[in-house]
Amino acid sequence: MSSAASPVVSDRWVRAWCRGGFDVLVPTPRQAELRVPVEVIEMAIAAERENPAGVGTRSGASCAKLGWAPGERDGPRVAVRPGS
Repeated sequence: MSSAASPVVSDRWVRAWCRGGFDVLVPTPRQAELRVPVEVIEMAIAAERENPAGVGTRSGASCAKLGWAPGERDGPRVAVRPGS
């Protein structure tokens, strides 16, 4: 498999390399932080253990009690995700 970069991208890489060498071209590590509070994740795991079939219907209300609620479409969207 081969890939090609546009002339604009390759020019940008060459300019960066000329300024700072190879180290400038190495991408910075991602800063992965949880977007969902740990309490919400723990609550969802406990709810799924109790009743795996009814987790989606209770999750929105339970999350709201903790001060964090998903979007209105998150539950139905995740429930019909292909392959799950």
